[in-house]
Amino acid sequence: MPHPGVETRPRDWPSVRGAEYLDAAPFLNYLADYAHNLVHVLRQLGYEDGSTMFAHTFDWRRSPRNYFESGAELDQLVELILAARARTGRRVVLVSHSMGSLLVAIALSYKTTPQWRRANIDRWVSTAGVFGGSSAMVGAMLNVKEFVLPPMSVEADFTPAVQTWGGVAWLAPNPDLLARPDAFLLKQGRTTYTLEDVEKLLIAAKLPAPAAVYSATRDIVGKGPRGCRPEVPTVIMYSSGVPTEVGYRLTHGSLGDRGQLRAKTATRQPGDGTVTADSAITLPRRWADEGNGGQCVMFDDMGSINHINLLRGKQAAKRIVKWMFKEL
Repeated sequence: MPHPGVETRPRDWPSVRGAEYLDAAPFLNYLADYAHNLVHVLRQLGYEDGSTMFAHTFDWRRSPRNYFESGAELDQLVELILAARARTGRRVVLVSHSMGSLLVAIALSYKTTPQWRRANIDRWVSTAGVFGGSSAMVGAMLNVKEFVLPPMSVEADFTPAVQTWGGVAWLAPNPDLLARPDAFLLKQGRTTYTLEDVEKLLIAAKLPAPAAVYSATRDIVGKGPRGCRPEVPTVIMYSSGVPTEVGYRLTHGSLGDRGQLRAKTATRQPGDGTVTADSAITLPRRWADEGNGGQCVMFDDMGSINHINLLRGKQAAKRIVKWMFKEL
């Protein structure tokens, strides 16, 4: 939760401006470009902001526990879908990226009925969904991963901030949603932590708050209603051609010390550079195996396109639009 007296709110919600560029300053468009290519293609097809296309932007730093509060992120998404349905007279096509795919999954699972979904949702196109979590989030909290920092930020300030963001802890690997949960996450001397030991690792690193958030949120998706099956026609776009870090080996410092930790990436798996293919498709394959309420689940491996470019890139934008209108 924010400190008392601090309020966060998405910029320009529900305008697509908040997703097209992540900063309102035009001179930062090159750095802040996010969904511009996708929005540009849709504009060329005649779609208009606030009339036939909308964006559900949200503060991803918040704990997902907060999403369930009255009028918060999940209620807002459901209300926006209903408003778009009423305005256009057509069922809604949902497009999500990364953590946004988790938000869509829990909104459809916890907040809607089969009748509601049939009446209001045409399909869902998920790109780079981080369904099973990402080792990079643990690396961020431990300060053992080299991040491309936001403009005008410094590592000494960024890492302590990351440790307070509930959304980051939520995105740590969830072994219940992975096909390879025994892969190692971090090695320190003779001590090995696997993807099943996230909470144990965070406690050893003297990060009790992120450990508590992880413990309180890891079951939201995997043990949600129906295993969070969306039960709408679903397309899972992901990549398997980019080596994606999974395990680290400490080379300097010890867990729990306040000194600077250093590590090297020791193991990688196929993925998009941030999310492994295991994380992106294991849960959706369960949905498909369970029948997904009689609705299809399609998988589209985008090869070597990295995580951000699974939404931002021109090739991905064209593929997303294809799936938005293709007969399933």
